[in-house]
Amino acid sequence: PAPAAPPPPAVVPAAPAAPGTWPEALWKRALPSVVVALGGKPLITGSIDVARAQLKGDKHGRRLWGLDIPPRDDEGGAPKRWFVATLAEVDEGYKRLHPRDRHAYEVIDARRPCWAYFDLEFTRKDGLNAAVDGDALTKRVVSAACDRLVAAAGDRPLEIEVIVLASARPTKFSRHVVLRPHWTDGARRRPAPLAGSEHAGRLAEVVAERLGGALIVQSVQSGDVRTTTNFVDAGVYTRDRCFRVWGSTKYGDNEAAAFDVTEQRVFPGSRPV
Repeated sequence: PAPAAPPPPAVVPAAPAAPGTWPEALWKRALPSVVVALGGKPLITGSIDVARAQLKGDKHGRRLWGLDIPPRDDEGGAPKRWFVATLAEVDEGYKRLHPRDRHAYEVIDARRPCWAYFDLEFTRKDGLNAAVDGDALTKRVVSAACDRLVAAAGDRPLEIEVIVLASARPTKFSRHVVLRPHWTDGARRRPAPLAGSEHAGRLAEVVAERLGGALIVQSVQSGDVRTTTNFVDAGVYTRDRCFRVWGSTKYGDNEAAAFDVTEQRVFPGSRPV
């Protein structure tokens, strides 16, 4: 047999950016030139509406992405820049950035089909939730969600890829879970996404209702007053929701807090993907 073709050369990430380097400048250097100058206009913009308009008539599978920029001293929240690109284009640029400079988000368009997704978290500040086993709770959420999806499929066989991403923070337990259902009753395995983020939110509601008080965790403490919240964040199913991707941190966080895949299997059966 002919010898195997050599693997493509690895993309070596750049050195960390100098302090004060604007994230937008880093991405413009890292992304393929077609992304930065598509249509003769810069695609990294401060307006999500401008970026969304650039998707009209797109036939290349581009989608909307966000990246963190430094907040101003007089502003709160998490300011963003926006651009449109394919998965492959983002992947190419992502590999060129040093892990410390990766602060990227996929924007989940409520009008398009999506995978089921969950944002699971609770605080660990001041010793709160010290007895809560977050990984065990995550498994319960995944199991309840997969059971509901399989039940909704009826007699049609369904496999669900379970992907759990963890962010390591000493003061916060944080997991992103993505469930990717696939039909297996045909000649080939076919994706079966949800109709949109509204339906993903409904699945989260069903899971929260099923697990009830088991998902209640402490949120903040002020003096002797403690409040509680749900382990399943119901606020991530809005229009144009930014969902932080693998390997990224929020701007200003230590790179150790980046989301990393800690579990990947197939339900039912828990087979490795």
